[in-house]
Amino acid sequence: MHAGQSYLSPTNDMVAVRPGRDAATLSPKATAEDAAARVLLDRLAEGHTTAFWDLWAIYRPHRDPQLRLHGLEPAIFELIDRHCLAAINDWKHMGLPEDAAVLLLAQTDVPEPAGEAQAEAIRAEFAAASATETIMSTDPVEAEALFAARRLVFQALERRGDPILTEDVCVPRGRLAEMLTRVEEIGARHDTFIANAAHAGDGNLHPLLITPRGDEAARKRAQAAFAEIIDVALDMGGTVTGEHGIGLLKIDGMRKELGPVVVGMQRAVKQALDPQGILNPGKSVG
Repeated sequence: MHAGQSYLSPTNDMVAVRPGRDAATLSPKATAEDAAARVLLDRLAEGHTTAFWDLWAIYRPHRDPQLRLHGLEPAIFELIDRHCLAAINDWKHMGLPEDAAVLLLAQTDVPEPAGEAQAEAIRAEFAAASATETIMSTDPVEAEALFAARRLVFQALERRGDPILTEDVCVPRGRLAEMLTRVEEIGARHDTFIANAAHAGDGNLHPLLITPRGDEAARKRAQAAFAEIIDVALDMGGTVTGEHGIGLLKIDGMRKELGPVVVGMQRAVKQALDPQGILNPGKSVG
């Protein structure tokens, strides 16, 4: 979906920060993540080029990298979209590239010397998929700063103060870029702001649907948008959840995915164990 940029490290963690940006101002209550970000910003501004076995790839709008790792298995492979990057910057002033459509983060934990070879191979795949720059570092502080961005996604968006529908779907890894495009289209069609983060290594996408507080019409649009996201994921051969479970919101999607035979089997098991219907009433397959 975007042209790219990559960063790597030997502890295998990543964060997006651009050289030449001012480091974040730290308060007396600054966290370890704040400190790591400050060190990384300072070192990049000074022109240091180091490498650890972490990778960072930036892909810009209207460029589909069609990334394939060809048998390589990063220990961690994450994705952050531009809305999440902007929210993190607003909070932590990390200088993340907001003109990117997505930021990819990868980490390898293979023992040396194979670890460095695998990191280089992953970096080569990023470059082949339109990455424009690679940076390697052996500094664990830089590595910590890189992955701090991914951990801050949800908190950064929550600081807006608006309700967030936080859910997940899972699609085949090779269709994740296509799924992101479809989510963007769905958000536009339903007039709903949708940010995205993903565990790219297993195709697990977290669409974060944000609505103005107290806006009931917006809430209903967001629910309709997510229902459509579920349908698209199923059409791609995916599943209604990779982590979060079914709950109430995804019952219809679960029924579509499992089909009447499997749902009937589940109902039979429930009836056998709970003939009076007293266990979690109203929240079963029903």
